[in-house]
Amino acid sequence: NAGMASGGMGGLRGILPVRDGRIIRPLLDVGRSEILEYLRRGGISYVTDSSNRSTLFLRNRIRNELIPEVASRYNPRLVETLCRTAEI
Repeated sequence: NAGMASGGMGGLRGILPVRDGRIIRPLLDVGRSEILEYLRRGGISYVTDSSNRSTLFLRNRIRNELIPEVASRYNPRLVETLCRTAEI
């Protein structure tokens, strides 16, 4: 639960695209569909890390189980809402 340990509103922010003047997550604001389209046009294969499916990691249980469940039951735009909240 290390990723959840910080608590407070700052904990909602997640990883910033730029930290200490260094670009850490250059594609953070690019949607999956845009990336897939870019790869398709370039004839580049999409590769996924198999550890992203493992339920051993809390981040994956949140991404693959909790968020889809909450979105289907309460808010289909949950991810968009969370992203806006994290920007505040």
